Amino acid sequence: MHPTLEVRWFFRGRLPEEFYRWFPEAGADKPEARTDWYLYSPDRGLGIKLREGGLEIKQRLANQGKSKLAKRVRGRVEQWLKWHFTIAERDGATAALSESWMPVAKKRWCQHYAFTPDGAIQRVDAEDAEESIQQGCTLELSELQVWNQDWHSLCFEAFGSPEMLEQIVIAVVQHVHREIGLPVLKARDSFGYPAWLHRVRQNPP
Repeated sequence: MHPTLEVRWFFRGRLPEEFYRWFPEAGADKPEARTDWYLYSPDRGLGIKLREGGLEIKQRLANQGKSKLAKRVRGRVEQWLKWHFTIAERDGATAALSESWMPVAKKRWCQHYAFTPDGAIQRVDAEDAEESIQQGCTLELSELQVWNQDWHSLCFEAFGSPEMLEQIVIAVVQHVHREIGLPVLKARDSFGYPAWLHRVRQNPP
């Protein structure tokens, strides 16, 4: 199980172009392309997906409501718990899925930050992130395509000691805002993947 604190936004349009250029300049991961299959559910606090030969279940433990995270940056901060299971027979795992499963094509960039015991924030190169960060935050930018609709998502996901997660996510949002200047981010565009998929399904093209 992996407890996290997350604030995420979804947009139909692109963010400012300098934001896309900043990710490789900041030493972010090389963009990753993949397709995840999500099981649609009206429960906006439960996410189930097939991802690269595994089944991931994500349950929302708390919705802390709308928060002001930085100047011109507001979002819904949510606490999630994740489980990941390996599928024994990976070949053809998506072949017989029903219409309740939604394929989401993704192109993702990730930038990793460590949160030190003295409260400092350190940017960590992608190749060192998994082994060196015990407590920190991942900034994720994603291009998404589902049902012939193009979307973008921006997310800050904090991990580590549960009692530190809110402090970490706020500190990293403000750090990135000072470093590059985040665009205007509104609480009305902020929700998790289950709520986003519900909106997409209720408003097909």
